[in-house]
Amino acid sequence: MFLKYKPKFVSKADKTQTKKSKINRTLLQRRVDEILDKLAQDGWDGLTDSEKNILHSASKKFTERQPPN
Repeated sequence: MFLKYKPKFVSKADKTQTKKSKINRTLLQRRVDEILDKLAQDGWDGLTDSEKNILHSASKKFTERQPPN
């Protein structure tokens, strides 16, 4: 019994978008790591409103990507 192999066509635009998405996730993760380091050192009150917003947004984004257990 043989299964037919159907190659998946991925356009150059899709590849570029995927690459950009990975870069954006990496940059966001680095920024979150920096903020978490600051949080550990200075506490929640040591963060700016912008940093708090970044953490909240990143939390939502990273939670959406992972399926529940």
